[in-house]
Amino acid sequence: EAELTQLDAALAAARAGDGRAIWLAAPAGTGKSRVVQELELRARLAGAVVIHGACHDEGMAPYEALTRALRDSLALGTGADAARYTGALARLFPELCDDPAGVPVPDAEGLAEAVVSWVGQLAGKAPVLWLMDDLHWADAQTVEVLNQAVRALRGQPVLIIGTFRDDETPAGSPVWRTIDDGDAEQLKLAPLNREGQGALLSAMMPGAAVPEAFAQGLHDATGGNPFYLTEVLRSLMEDGHLARRRGAWRFPEDPNVLRPLNSMEATIRRRLAHLPRGPRRTLAVAAVLGHDWDLASLREASGMSDDDLLADLDELVARQFLALTACGAYRFPHDRVREVTYWELAPQQRAALHQRAGEVLEAKWGDQAAAHAHDLAPHFLEGGDGERAHRYLMLAAEQADEAGADLIAVNHWRAAEGVLVREGVADADPRMLQVRFLVGWNGFVTFPEVA
Repeated sequence: EAELTQLDAALAAARAGDGRAIWLAAPAGTGKSRVVQELELRARLAGAVVIHGACHDEGMAPYEALTRALRDSLALGTGADAARYTGALARLFPELCDDPAGVPVPDAEGLAEAVVSWVGQLAGKAPVLWLMDDLHWADAQTVEVLNQAVRALRGQPVLIIGTFRDDETPAGSPVWRTIDDGDAEQLKLAPLNREGQGALLSAMMPGAAVPEAFAQGLHDATGGNPFYLTEVLRSLMEDGHLARRRGAWRFPEDPNVLRPLNSMEATIRRRLAHLPRGPRRTLAVAAVLGHDWDLASLREASGMSDDDLLADLDELVARQFLALTACGAYRFPHDRVREVTYWELAPQQRAALHQRAGEVLEAKWGDQAAAHAHDLAPHFLEGGDGERAHRYLMLAAEQADEAGADLIAVNHWRAAEGVLVREGVADADPRMLQVRFLVGWNGFVTFPEVA
């Protein structure tokens, strides 16, 4: 609540023309998303323009999080705006022009200037709240654009909020740069104290008289992490240790019931073990598909009938392994649920599900599959399909190279080289020569003084 009050004040200041940037830092499960969602709602009610993007741990092309964040804002521009920004933003939005290939591609600095200018002109019409989630997963190019925006838009009616896991972001990450330079404020989201935990318990179990020993043991075990705390309570309920009988909540008397729940991951694994086989497999397919998936893709990848799939989804929502959004889409309630579900799969099962997911998505995108190379390459790589993995890795590397994301390009080329070594792909020798030439040439162009 204290953090939200601070963000409210920053939003009010931005609406008055005194914008700033605040990086919301906290470990997984501490409530960053909840705070951001509440701030977004308040901003929309106040008439602000909201730009909201999120970074993911895999399957994202350079600048993709930025592109997704800004796309909806294109509709807010006028015809004159479109004409003015077509060339500069065509790298992010090819649909802005009839022939994107004929438009000169701006360098990274020019693209950042165009994005800053675009957001600045939006702010001339209404205050802007720019939200970027999970920056610990962002590509360096996206973070650099955001860092430039932080510096250039300070003092304008723009509030920039970024969230990241500070315990998973290395010291050399560009996420820290504007904080270290004093251009962005770091707001640490504190875990729940005993009073906050009590409020959460009251919301989950109205009227419950929580024994002091249990409340203290719960706080000691979870450290006041809200998501971890709720997962522990759900696990205890599913185990029968915490139940409502005859109108009253019965709490475990033995403190040892908390011992198996000694980490967030262990608690999620224990809850997964209680899932029936069908819903658990459906959840596994969803975890392999990634963060953003649609019902049709899940149905094709799982091979289930509509009735059986919807029954599984109902079960998963009821047990809070999935959440149903306002627009009717299914999503994991927290990244940790997806991560644990994914890594609990046996290697052979994980590989088979990746291969099936890759085939489903490739068919879905059809002639546009090459544009989704960053999504498809990991599926075929994990699925052991050497030919497809190599093809999409090379495409992804080419796209990253064109975007100026040299490190990402080299990583894709190296992965493609590894496929040639392991998978016995046809014509491996000339392909290997091509990959090594591209890696060497990239190094020569990027670091000529070293070469």
